[in-house]
Order: sequence, then structure tokens, then C-alpha cells
Amino acid sequence: MLEILQTLVGLFIIAGALALWIAYKRRHWIDRFGIKHQTVILGGGAAIAVALILAGLAENISPTSTSLTPRTTPTPIPTQNLIDPVDRLESEIEKLVKVNREGTRFDFTYTGSLGATGNIIVWFPLKDNFNSNMIRDGAKITVRNILRKIDESNIDYQQVRLAATFVLSDKYGNSSEEKVLMLTYSKATVDRINWDNFLFQNMFDLADEVWFHPAFQNS
Repeated sequence: MLEILQTLVGLFIIAGALALWIAYKRRHWIDRFGIKHQTVILGGGAAIAVALILAGLAENISPTSTSLTPRTTPTPIPTQNLIDPVDRLESEIEKLVKVNREGTRFDFTYTGSLGATGNIIVWFPLKDNFNSNMIRDGAKITVRNILRKIDESNIDYQQVRLAATFVLSDKYGNSSEEKVLMLTYSKATVDRINWDNFLFQNMFDLADEVWFHPAFQNS
């Protein structure tokens, strides 16, 4: 359609220009055929006017608009769906355990691969609090939140192994970030937890394996 309009524009311009040229430069040709001079001028002007109208129509036609296939807008894919589930889980857990303390460490490892189930290993710092009991309760809450995130991620695994660190001081007054807690939960154990009714105080008791640093256990 666009090509046809462009061709017609060219033809009407040529016809109009030729008519005006004859009217003013070769008037004797017109007189020979008994055609009125004014008629030729009006005809040439009309041809040029039609050419301008067709040119305006051609500008409003996109080359792709002549296609018979309707154009469809692709549905945007949510960015979240493009993120690997393991990477997403790591990011969410890192936000849960973030603390403003120097010397802390966060590590997340998933040992599984395509077609093979692995373990989830998380190394994280515990949050400080007003006293030792509140620190231990805070640790239980953090462990609960981590396990719930893992459970809701639908990532296949065999065990979850958690290692938590906290600041300990020796008898000389030197402080350092040390491992104070290690917990192992099998998938079978996690699958049995009803998160809506579960009491965080039972978090350590449910562990399949548990280890406390003496200073943390006796605190």
C-alpha cells in the first residue's frame, strides 16, 4: 500500500508540473486542440494538490502496518522468575541474619546439582541482645526463620546444617567471633513442622544433631 501511494504521488506531481509547463511555455499547443488555457492551469494545480494529499497519507502509513499478521505485545516476564531459586533463597536468608558487627561471616552452600539432591549449609552470626537468655531465644527465632524459608523455597535437599557464631571473650579480655552453635535438621524433621503453631522455644530440641560451645551452653 505504501509503495502504491508513493508511485501515485510521483505521477500526479509529474502530471501537474507538465500541465502547468504547457500552459505557460507551450500555450500554442493548447490552442491547437481548442482547450481553454484556464482549464489546463486548473488541471495542473489539481494534480499537484492530489499529490500533496497522497503524500500526507503515505507519511501516516508504517512499513510494518501492511502486514496481515496482527502485532502482539510480548508479556513481560517478572524479574523474580529469572532468578535461580537457590540464589533467591541465599539472598533471603542473608537478609534475615544481617548484623552490624565487625568480623562476622555469612556463607550459604547448596551441595546439590542437576538430578542430585544435596545439603544446605548456612554459616551465620547470631544477633546480640540484653542478656544471655535473650541471645539464646534470638538464636532459636533466627533458626526457625531460616528453616521456614528453606521449607517454603521447595528446594530439594537431604539435610540443613547450620553453624552460628557470636562474640566470645577469653580470660584476658580479648574478644573474637567464634562458632558457638551447630545444628543439623533432616528434611523429614523439617517437613513435620507446622509453622503456624510451632513454638520457637522447641527449635533446638527438634535438631537431629546439636552442638554448643561450652560458653554458649552455660550462658
